[in-house]
Order: sequence, then structure tokens, then C-alpha cells
Amino acid sequence: MDHEDRTDRRNAAIEAGRLLADGDVGAAERCHACGELLHPYPEPEYWMQYPLPGCCVVDGLRFCDDDRKPECIDSHLVKHPTPAAPAAVKTKKRAKKAGGVEERLRERDEAAADLAAELPEERAGLLAVAAEAVAACHAAVLASDGAAAEAAANRYDASIWKLNGGTYQGCKDGANPEAAGTLIELHCSAAPSVVPMWGQSGEFLMESAGVRCLVEVGDGFGSLLDRHFAFHVVDLDGPFISETGYRSHFETAQGGMTVDQVAAAVFAGYLKAHRRYLTAEAQNRHAAKPVRPWLAGMAQPPRRARAIEPVGADDLAEPLPSGFVLVDAVLTKHQAFIVKKWAEAARLKVKAARGAAKAVPARIDAKEEDVA
Repeated sequence: MDHEDRTDRRNAAIEAGRLLADGDVGAAERCHACGELLHPYPEPEYWMQYPLPGCCVVDGLRFCDDDRKPECIDSHLVKHPTPAAPAAVKTKKRAKKAGGVEERLRERDEAAADLAAELPEERAGLLAVAAEAVAACHAAVLASDGAAAEAAANRYDASIWKLNGGTYQGCKDGANPEAAGTLIELHCSAAPSVVPMWGQSGEFLMESAGVRCLVEVGDGFGSLLDRHFAFHVVDLDGPFISETGYRSHFETAQGGMTVDQVAAAVFAGYLKAHRRYLTAEAQNRHAAKPVRPWLAGMAQPPRRARAIEPVGADDLAEPLPSGFVLVDAVLTKHQAFIVKKWAEAARLKVKAARGAAKAVPARIDAKEEDVA
């Protein structure tokens, strides 16, 4: 197999989110291609006696580590090539000129000044120009018109430059709510729960393979065409794309695709390769946070239960009510997750049964006092 072709196949799979590395390898897990153990070493007698466990994950399937047996993922990628990805919106790349940072900043200011000369003077007019630029940028991206998208982005930047007093310096100062960049971004942002256009900030709910996710969209690298996606967990007791309940991703506008379509493709790729449950610490941390009002008011509100706690001394301080038993068992991770859910439900029933049992003598004593 040609080395260059092999490299191209791997790069395409990585960019599409199909190929990832994973160090969480079970002792009995085997390669999808050759059937060999993914970690074929005995229990070490001393630190670093054997290589650390590792494997490659392609399309959610586990293969031998690429350094140890590259032919395993090669065979899969040949049989299942990566589809061509949607092309990012192409914009003109300015030729790098000789000179330092100061010269490039001066050229940027000059370009903004040329555009700003045609813009309104008052704040309301500049805010309107920025909003129009966002709409034009979004339409250009959907039409795969890179030149029009870049022109709209430049007009948006010029409105910030002019509102900021003829400079970009301090335009996105987080400590200053009146900073021009902050004001314009807020003015142009989408309403909560509404999918934003390209160039807008916003947040919306998305679902992929039964997993709900809150997607927060914001400024990426300073351009309307570069966006930052922040994926937040919604249902704390379900699977997600990270154990922490959060994942950050930067993306460039894709021609012919809306923001939610790109976000869905990115999220689905992460979910296929890194489907995980939250750690108990992360689940409890998120459970303590307030839920956004528009999310809390949904027909199916977010599930925000705290992590299931192990049986403690307080649970066993009194005999268990009739119908309940204490069980010690060794289970797989998946079975343990289900059994823990049952245990938590049983814990609540035990608490209720104990409370009812304590209330009965109190009612009897009260009746005896009334008779006396």
C-alpha cells in the first residue's frame, strides 16, 4: 500500500472525526479486523514494564494501535473510504507582506476606514448595518459564495471599527459591556432556542441518536465565518461526548450548510467515537447549576438528577424493610449502571417504608391520649 495514499486516508478520517486514539482498553477487548487482543500483555510487575494500553477507534470500532499494526485500520479505511467533506467557504487569502505586526494592523485599520466612510455615524445606524451584514453573510454561505461572504464579514468588522471610535483596540473588552464588538454581537445575536445564522451568536437544543445537547455558538477567531461551538450536556444521567459534560469545538462555515447542520455532523462524529457517561463529580456539579429558563420550560425538561451514591452506613443503620435485600455482586460497567439505577429507586422506597413504620406508633400513641 502506497505510503502517501495511506496518509491521505488517515488524514481524511481524522478531519471527518472518524479516526481517534483511545487509551481506555479492556483486558478482553479485541481488534475488529484481526481479532487479536488490543492489549496483549500480562499484569505488569513494575511500572512501565509493558507499553501503555491503546487502540485506534474508527467509526466507533476498535482496532490495533496504529504504531503496532497499521494494517488493521488500513484494511477498514480501504473498504470504507471517507466521503468527501463539504467544502469550507473559500475566501481570498491576502498575500503576506513584509513588515511587522504594526504594519499589518495599520493596513487593517485603513481597510476598515475605507468601508466605514460609507457607513452611518449614529449607533442605531451602525447596529443596523451589522445586522444586515450578518444576514448577507449567512445567505452567501448557503449559496457557497465565498467572495460575498467575505465582503459581508468585512462590512460587519467596519461597523465595529467605526462604533469603537476608529480603532479595533478594546472592541471586545470583556470587562466593558459598552465595548463596540460586544454591543454589536449582542444586538445581532439570535433569540435563545433559535438556531443562529452564520455570524450570529446563540444557543439551541439538538438531538443525535437519542442524546440531547445544548449547543452554544459564539465568535471563533474574530471572523463571522469562524465559529466556536460549545456542546453542553442536557440529560445528566445519559451518555454524552465527554465525561465532563462539555466539549469545545472550532469550525469554519461550510458552504451550503446551516449552523445546526454543521453542529449536528460534528456532534454525531464525537458521539460515535467517544460516547461516555459523566463522572459522578461532573454530574453533581452540573446538577447544582441553574437550568436556562427556555430549557426548563420544555415539554421534556432536562434530567438533572445528582449522581447515584453508594450504599453507606446510614442506609444500613436500621434493618431493611420486608421485601428488600442487600446484594454484593461483580458486574460489567453497563450492568452496574442499570443496577445502580434500580438501587437508587429502592433506596427511596426503603426511606419511605421506614418513615411510614415510624409514623404508625406515633398515631397509636395519639389515639391512646385522646381516649384517656
